[in-house]
Amino acid sequence: MEILGDLLIIFLVSGATIFFFRRIGVPTLVGFLVGGILVGPHGLGLVANRESVEILAEVGVILLLFGVGLETSLARLGQMRRLLLLGGGLQFSMTALVGGLLLWPLLGWRVALFSGFLLSMSSTAIVLKMLADRGELHAPHGRAAISILLFQDFLIFPLILVLPALGGKGGGGLSVALSLATAVAVVGGILLVARWLVPKLLFHVARVRSRELFLVSLIVVILGIAWVTSEVGLSLALGAFLAGLAVSESEHGLQALAEIEPLRDSFNGLFFVSIGMLLDLNFLARHPLFIVGVVLGLVLMKSLLVVASLSTLRIPPRVALLAGIGLAQVGEFSFVLARAGQEFGLMPEAVFQTFLAAAVMTMMLTPFLIQLSPKLVYGLLRISRVSPLGPKPSAREDPVHQEEGPSRHVVVIGYGVNGRNLARALKGTGIPYVIVELNPQTTRSIRAEGQEVLYGDATRPQVLERACLGQAQALVIAISDPEATRRIVHMARERYPELHILVRTRYVSETDHLRALGASEVIPEEFETSVALFARVLERLGVPKNLIFREVEAVRQEDYEVLRGLDRETGLLTGQSEVLGAARMEVIRLEEGMRAVGKALGELKLRSHTGASVISLLRGGETFPNPPTDLPLEAGDTLVLLGHAEQLSRAAQILTSKNQEGT
Repeated sequence: MEILGDLLIIFLVSGATIFFFRRIGVPTLVGFLVGGILVGPHGLGLVANRESVEILAEVGVILLLFGVGLETSLARLGQMRRLLLLGGGLQFSMTALVGGLLLWPLLGWRVALFSGFLLSMSSTAIVLKMLADRGELHAPHGRAAISILLFQDFLIFPLILVLPALGGKGGGGLSVALSLATAVAVVGGILLVARWLVPKLLFHVARVRSRELFLVSLIVVILGIAWVTSEVGLSLALGAFLAGLAVSESEHGLQALAEIEPLRDSFNGLFFVSIGMLLDLNFLARHPLFIVGVVLGLVLMKSLLVVASLSTLRIPPRVALLAGIGLAQVGEFSFVLARAGQEFGLMPEAVFQTFLAAAVMTMMLTPFLIQLSPKLVYGLLRISRVSPLGPKPSAREDPVHQEEGPSRHVVVIGYGVNGRNLARALKGTGIPYVIVELNPQTTRSIRAEGQEVLYGDATRPQVLERACLGQAQALVIAISDPEATRRIVHMARERYPELHILVRTRYVSETDHLRALGASEVIPEEFETSVALFARVLERLGVPKNLIFREVEAVRQEDYEVLRGLDRETGLLTGQSEVLGAARMEVIRLEEGMRAVGKALGELKLRSHTGASVISLLRGGETFPNPPTDLPLEAGDTLVLLGHAEQLSRAAQILTSKNQEGT
């Protein structure tokens, strides 16, 4: 009952703090962290069993990394390998080196280098949660941040292996190298077996059609693979990530994410509470200026080093700055590493308390920093400019007045699934277009296909000028970065008032804001799926295509109000149910031996006997709408009938009944 009481207290206090903070616009994560401070041993001391809470919090991290693995997939991981290996490697080595050199005079080289390792880690849980809430997981800066975070997570085991040698208590280089090789082999083996076994297991489980069994099987897969990795010395979180990768290779990945998400969110809350419980308010009160100075210096140092590491890979400044601000905190795995370092004398008590206070404070700052990061970044980028949008082009510089470059073309920003499909359609119809893409590898592949592409950040006015936007017929924005999308719309409308701007967005809630910024048309994916669905249903029910088209256009022109639950003044399909009644369509294929074969439709008298009508006949790839009554029917003909259910049943009986002797 003790742990039950602790959980009740945690969620009551956290719920109250979250409610209060959300009312004043503060992120949910801060509510959990403050709730942890309040119930923790350094606050009101309401939680008696902190160890049990930390165990449950570890489950939250496991479920979080499983979700990351699900949404990453091996194919996407392969696409991110340059960012993961080079970007993550540079970030870690630069941060560890700079942090170690700064602390060397104060702590000695061993403790300083170990502290550099701790400072190099960022919080996977907090950053991924914030990116997911803001819809930026697949934005360029989101991909960069995830790549660096995954590299850091992979490093936990190697870093723990080198601690004995760093602490001067044995563990030579050969044994460390052997352990690393073993770990790599184990990870590879687990992933290969899991990729082969897990999809087969989930397939057979899904055939049973039991949601409970599917969820239990998922938990077995997650905890099983996490347990195996922990048994060989790797982290539980890494095992959960591998489990997510394995499940992502099956067709059940989306359903797995939907089933795990409620559990993940609940346990994640416990993780953030457990972090808040670590903060010693007494230590913070005794050294406030010192801790604040450490926190500010740490945030600045980590941000700049992430920017430096990404800049070496030619990542645009805006993306690098957004990723740098997002990764400016100390990570949860740093606490694991710090506890391990205490066993080898690498974390004196005073250093440990300073580290805890600074780490928790950086975590609490992170939600605010990520929320403010777009404004901070654009503020930094426009320092060297006259206006936030850059100088407007003069008559001589304006692409409208240039003879060079394309004209009457379409500028497509982003070459994801939507951009690729649009480019294919434009190419097929002979309409000129220019693609603007931020990913250098994607840009190279587009050029190899012979398409015109510009590499650059479309939020920069110079890039849009190079695309000759002033001479374009339309601008299509098809990227996964909501903040960048808003900036591009605002900038394009300011500079080119007559330009037609089409925007693809994930959520309909963004429609009004984008229109206010100047978008001519906004196409939300969230409701286009619904539009396609109801159009198919109406078509199946026999509603004429021209009415379906008018209804779809009405929904789009009214900004999807009918799908948002708002009443429309008129409905173009009003009265259709009365017109169609319970009308249905039925498709019947004739075979040898059936009574209808060899007879004409007029001879069968389907209309007068049953009330059903034959509206189309398909024969040998040719279609006969409203077939003539004197046309003899043949085996292999397909008839399309319209009528009520009872009428269609009687007509089917006449058409498909077998010939009998004497009839």
